[in-house]
Amino acid sequence: MLSFKRRLFLKLFHLRNVIVIDSFRKSWRPTEKELWNALSHKVKRDCGDLTSVIETWEKRLKSDFLAVYNSDFEREFINNFPEEKKIIFEKANDIICGKYVLFFDFRVDLGEEIDWHTTLINNDRWPVVYFRDYDLRELVAVGDVRTTWELNRHLSWVILGKAYFLGRDEKFFGAFWHLFCSWSEQNPFLMGVNWLSAMEVGIRLNHWLVAYTLFCDCPSFGAEKKAMFWSKVYLHMLYVRYHFTSEDRGFRNNHLIFEAASLFIVTTLFPEFKKSRGWRKKSEKILSQELLQQFLDDGFHEELCTSYHLQVVEAYLLSSLISKRCRCEKFPNEWMDSISTMVHALLSISQRDGTLPQWGDGDDGSFLNFSTHRDKLSIRTVWMMYMAIVADEDGVFSECWVDEGAVWILGIHSDLLYNESLQKTVLNNRCKHRLSCLDSSQFASVKYFRDDIGEIYLLFSAGTKVPYESYGHRHADLLSIVLTVGDSLLVDPGTYCYNGPLKWRRYFQETRVHNTVLIGNKGQFGFRGNFGIDRIDYQSGIKSWEENDIIVLKGWYIDKTRRLWHCRHIIFWLPNFILIHDYCGEGPFSEANLNYTFASEIEVLSSENGFVTTNNRGKKYQWHIYSSGNNSHPSFKIGDGWVSSSYWERKKCKYVRTGAKGVCNAFMTIVGLSDCGNYRRCTTKVTCSETVET
Repeated sequence: MLSFKRRLFLKLFHLRNVIVIDSFRKSWRPTEKELWNALSHKVKRDCGDLTSVIETWEKRLKSDFLAVYNSDFEREFINNFPEEKKIIFEKANDIICGKYVLFFDFRVDLGEEIDWHTTLINNDRWPVVYFRDYDLRELVAVGDVRTTWELNRHLSWVILGKAYFLGRDEKFFGAFWHLFCSWSEQNPFLMGVNWLSAMEVGIRLNHWLVAYTLFCDCPSFGAEKKAMFWSKVYLHMLYVRYHFTSEDRGFRNNHLIFEAASLFIVTTLFPEFKKSRGWRKKSEKILSQELLQQFLDDGFHEELCTSYHLQVVEAYLLSSLISKRCRCEKFPNEWMDSISTMVHALLSISQRDGTLPQWGDGDDGSFLNFSTHRDKLSIRTVWMMYMAIVADEDGVFSECWVDEGAVWILGIHSDLLYNESLQKTVLNNRCKHRLSCLDSSQFASVKYFRDDIGEIYLLFSAGTKVPYESYGHRHADLLSIVLTVGDSLLVDPGTYCYNGPLKWRRYFQETRVHNTVLIGNKGQFGFRGNFGIDRIDYQSGIKSWEENDIIVLKGWYIDKTRRLWHCRHIIFWLPNFILIHDYCGEGPFSEANLNYTFASEIEVLSSENGFVTTNNRGKKYQWHIYSSGNNSHPSFKIGDGWVSSSYWERKKCKYVRTGAKGVCNAFMTIVGLSDCGNYRRCTTKVTCSETVET
């Protein structure tokens, strides 16, 4: 076992060597001969020329990477996914005209000649310099680099590839090749903001390989063009291997998982390179280590963001699936128990149709995006990949659960896509409520179905029991909730942006806009900059239990520095109503404000006994809020706020707030689940005698 000083010396020595080598590789454009020399001696001896090697790679991509190469795919796809086919061709034609949809719904018109260094949001441009010369602290002043990276992840090339594959129209290949040449010319190796992050390089490489697999049989894709493409692939592989976040910047987070997974996949698919074996071993070691480092015991990623947890699960599943298909001698079987826990953690907090609510930061990203529909977080493709690996069929989705994204990975004839027994399992469980509670990440969810309303879904979180180091993407949302009653009702406010105006970054992070209690007019955490946290000091807990038709969730947290405490009980009297009880205080006397943020399409109007919410379908639900000191005459404010369901998307919404002052402050909220409330008919009594010791 090496000492700490020895390990530190080796890391610094490695980093120095990488920096020195990088300085000689600036703007390197490997020739066909240099690409040939990167292959192992055995491969060069057996294959004879680069064309034969590329043909081997193409066969492997068709059989082990995507599952689309059979004679029936196009016809079956059109029959089963006519809407998706139409969308694919519409988007592909828009891309040819320079119109792009970034993130979930950020639309930009870039014209036919794209500036790959544009900031997009403020008509500025990133300077094209050696990537180590960027000052990360000054990048925020130029623009939001995440937006530029989204364009340069090249999801648009996947759409063009799908359109060509389904229609065999070479105009889509022409558009792809024009964009590839343009990007290669504007982004010399190691020069510019698009070489700044190994994660971005790895994710871009994933999408390149998908596009290549779909285009590789195009008659216009000649040997010279293919050699040029593969030389750029090799540069991406080289960059990821020697610029892992843990080695280049000295920290570990979700970026490291994406980088290692991308390198693991490409070295598994292409073992013909001299260094593939060593690089694969390195990436496999990192992925194994990060399973222990970055995930909680219940399988959830320590950042507690639903979007990022979904993405890291994608990374592990795709790595495992490709390793299994390639029949690797050392398939990492030890991953599977951890992956199973991670996937079931997703399943426990997802809604019955497989969608996930936003929680914490989210940038609408994906490790490898296959799905045409990108307007919501969905675990459907992930779940199908998981079942393909472990042949497990205990999913609980609605009857419309077949996912177009999974078809490109698993094939159009996969039995897993059309499982009638699974449909019956879903139907048999439609009228049963389901309670799930994750012990380490402390998420609790309740799912219930009523024929007259649809799904009733609630997600509740107390955060991790104590803060973890990786909290740059967390929001100050302890004891917040998300509630669906047929349609989204109470929502997480979202993210909006990372490096835009700081006031908006802070708005969506703060406690006051989440569905919880703000105590002492001060947020639960103290934020610094765009990703820093100045103050985070709490202990928390969560419990759940049920008896007959009553479900109780209890969460609490204590901030020892502020001498602050908050306890929340959520009681479901199914099928009649939900009661939310809050009890909180800070020191000898405090002020508290309870907030509820509603979905943008929800209308909120005052009524005689409280307020009424109305959704797009005209369904009305009665709400009553009582606070300590105002039990007989509820006092609350209905105001205008903001929610962000997609990166750079901001919509107006309604919020409801009420306040209290005293030694101990209490709030009680009653939500009627019958139209306009019918809770008075319920005569069941529940006593919640548990308290929080402070």
